[in-house]
Amino acid sequence: MITKLDIKKIARSMKIEIDNVDQYVDDIEKVIQYFNILDKINVNSITIKLIETTIENLREDEYIEYQNKLIHKLKNYNNFIRSPKLI
Repeated sequence: MITKLDIKKIARSMKIEIDNVDQYVDDIEKVIQYFNILDKINVNSITIKLIETTIENLREDEYIEYQNKLIHKLKNYNNFIRSPKLI
């Protein structure tokens, strides 16, 4: 059982402020209930399919030199390096 005090201790250790402690107590209780359901599942009969391969079957790594230096393409922003937007 999670208490308000538990939530406050966790928030304090994470250095965050929590306004509605009751909401977090309810949410954490639901998560714990879900984990209890998962703990009851019998997975002993489930077999895991493993695909083994030898080192010889792995691809060969190769180094491809990039002609343009990335550091020169980046813009300086105060003491930080700003990169292009990644989508």
